[in-house]
Amino acid sequence: MLIKRGDRKSLDDMAASSTPLLLWLQGGPGQTSLLGEFLENGPLGLQGDGKLYRRKHALTEQLDVVYLDQPAGAGYSFTKDITNGFARTLEDMSRDTVEFLRQFLILFPEYNGRDFYIAGESYGSRISLSTAYRLHRDPSKVNATLKGVIHGVGFWFPIVSALDTSNYFRALGLLDHNGYKMLSERAANITALISEGKNSEALSLMGKSFWISKNESDPTLFQKLTGYEFVGNVLQSKEPPVFRKFEELARKSHFRKAIHVGKEAPYRAYNKNLRSNLLPDYFRDLTDMAVAIMNNYKVLVYVGQLDATFAQDRTHTFFSDLPWHGTEDFNAADHRIWYVNEGDARSAGYVTCVRNFTYVTLARAGHYPGHDEPEATADMFFRFINDRFEGPVPRGYGTPEDTNGKESTQQRCATTLLLYLTTSAALLLQV
Repeated sequence: MLIKRGDRKSLDDMAASSTPLLLWLQGGPGQTSLLGEFLENGPLGLQGDGKLYRRKHALTEQLDVVYLDQPAGAGYSFTKDITNGFARTLEDMSRDTVEFLRQFLILFPEYNGRDFYIAGESYGSRISLSTAYRLHRDPSKVNATLKGVIHGVGFWFPIVSALDTSNYFRALGLLDHNGYKMLSERAANITALISEGKNSEALSLMGKSFWISKNESDPTLFQKLTGYEFVGNVLQSKEPPVFRKFEELARKSHFRKAIHVGKEAPYRAYNKNLRSNLLPDYFRDLTDMAVAIMNNYKVLVYVGQLDATFAQDRTHTFFSDLPWHGTEDFNAADHRIWYVNEGDARSAGYVTCVRNFTYVTLARAGHYPGHDEPEATADMFFRFINDRFEGPVPRGYGTPEDTNGKESTQQRCATTLLLYLTTSAALLLQV
């Protein structure tokens, strides 16, 4: 996990700052949040050739960000207790995340009382919601002012609600009428199994049908019908090279040494034990949590127009039906075309603002919006945090030039603090 301190160079600068604190949680479940740092929104970016560069549009230009590997077993985090060490429920994950925050604020008291946001992408959006809900129920747990929750390309509904993407893929020309029939029937079969209480069978069939197989010999039905090997963006059938480069970098000894994870922390991009323990959660409806949070805090929901993992219409339907106090206003509102800068030739997407709720569709973005549309994604975060979606945001945040890897990792990480969380303790080291 990394916390970036923007352009502030000393701990005294940090103590004097009122910069909001953002906790970033990646998806999977099991992906390291360093993927967000290096491929989406951190001050250091990774190119397809494996070189580092200084990202122009990083969240850390206006926010202090903690990138947390959660739950235990994700990324570099680990447990030696294979039987009982992995989280099994959202309550387990939110408990551990709140405990991390408690220890973090003890060790870094300058962050006590700061405005605090929790952001999660994909499956991480479920952890962000459950953590916010735990803090809402017992705000005395940590000395931070929870201001908002950010739901990125994820699902607060049971996963079965997002399964049937056959209409979406047929409209894009990825399926013919036969493929459409096969995929829609498979979704119906899975739904029927769930209604009969046969969750194990439903999970098995789901893994053989949708998205991309991980560490499996047989491709899914979706792969066979479309030829796709990547579900990050419907315009990309193959995984961009930078994702593979990141996996290579994450395993290199000099990188592990630079970020102080230690030799005992194995890196895993895919943890089968972690995922298998959490599979029942995929069917859980988080409506009650969502209503409580949306009735009391700022909420940003963003979807990718070209997301091949979770089609954006399913997310919109969930929030259209959600019984919070702004439902009628949301359903009556028209979205606005959103531009990052006045005079831009193309829009960044579409936004609907209702009360404390902001719903954004990022144009041309898929399941990794910060990778696909970095400037628009950063602009969206800044507008949401600053309540400025009704007009242009002053371009006060820096836009350093790309450096094409010319500076060393040590130079760029000079103002980085590493936070490494195990199942029992937090270890914090200054680089």
